[in-house]
This record gives sequence, C-alpha cells and structure tokens, in this order.
Amino acid sequence: MKAIRIHGRGGPDHLVYEDVPQPHPGPGEVLVRVSATGVIVNELRWNETYETKAGSKRVLPIPGRDLSGIVVKVGPGVTALTEGAEVYAMLDYGRDGAEADYTIALPGELGADEFIDYTTTRFEDVVHDVDLVFDLVGGDTLQRSWQVIKLGGTLISVVGPRPSFEEAKAQNVHAVWFVVEPNREQLIQIGELIDAGKLRPIIDAVFPLSQARQAYEEGMKGHTRGKVVLRVGD
Repeated sequence: MKAIRIHGRGGPDHLVYEDVPQPHPGPGEVLVRVSATGVIVNELRWNETYETKAGSKRVLPIPGRDLSGIVVKVGPGVTALTEGAEVYAMLDYGRDGAEADYTIALPGELGADEFIDYTTTRFEDVVHDVDLVFDLVGGDTLQRSWQVIKLGGTLISVVGPRPSFEEAKAQNVHAVWFVVEPNREQLIQIGELIDAGKLRPIIDAVFPLSQARQAYEEGMKGHTRGKVVLRVGD
C-alpha cells in the first residue's frame, strides 16, 4: 500500500510518498481504508507526531489525524465498530482578500450580523465591549483581542501559545484555552448534521495523496478558505 511518511523532523520537504507494509489491527484497534484526510500543518511541529506518550521515537511516522474512511477489519475486543462501518476520526481562512468575497456571498449562512474586512480595518478600532472572543489565530490577533472584551467577558483560544492568564487578570476578563479531543459521540452528531444539510464543511483545495508535500505547503501559506484535503482513495 501507499502512504506518506515523515523522513525527518521539520517541514513538508521531509514528506515522502512511498510503499509501506500493510498494517494489521491489534487488540482494541480497527483497520480503516482511508478515503480522505485533512491537512493539519502544525502536526509536523508537534512532539506527539515524532514521539509516543512514553517518549519513544516513532519510526517514519505517518501524518493525518483527521480522516474519514471505511472499517475493513476489527481487532480483538472491538465491539463498537464492525467491518463496513463508516468512520470519521479526528485526533485557518481566504487567500489574499478572498475572505471578503466569501463572507459577502454567504452572510446568512455564516450566521454573523456584521463583517469586518481585516485587510482594510483593524477590528479593535470598530469592535468594543463584547462578551466573548473566540480566537482561532493567536499571535498578534490574540494580543489585540484583549482590548475589545468588556469587563468580566471571556476570551477562548484554541491555538498556541495559550493566552496569558496574567494578562487576562490584568484586563479583568476570563481566559480559556483548550485543544480538541477525539469524541466518537460528538463526531456521530456532526455527521448527522452534515447529512441533514444543517452543517456544510468548507473545502479550500483537494490534492491526491501523491501530492501531500504540495498540500502541506499550501496549508503553510495561511489564510486558506476552509480545509485543505488529501484524497487517499475513492
């Protein structure tokens, strides 16, 4: 079988498309024929990508923690999934002004009452006294967000480095930081919302698995409008 393996710690230039041994599920594991996987650029920087929880080095790790596919074999002790079951497993936004066209085209679908074109307007100049800021960017954007939150408000961030709790205390606001965790029940609910047409994933670009290096390079540019996806199989 073919896969992408990482031949050195660093960037996309270490990704190699090559033949790998056919895996077999052990106790409590399932083997999934992957249809597609989402590109998570930061995955190439995570220690977890290269080391186990016990600190052992992973040999030629395969990236791709967001995936969908079909269960083709179950290991001993697995009862929640059967062969043939569909699975969705899980362990930023527009290109140079494309965001403005995108948000104008879909104001109702995005569920926002007002939009700010950050390429022409600094959000802290026009936004004040909000109850909550949900930070998906970090860095300078996070630092500028403190001043738009009202006293007693909340800043939630999902990117590293985590927000300063000392800064939050100084601003008299609450700070919350978290990272996503796999949750089977929630993923099933998300799949049901997608099937019902109540939730629509936004795909920026789709690359074949053999072009994984180009896909990760695309993601590293930033400001993608939706998810960059690797098509693994039909």
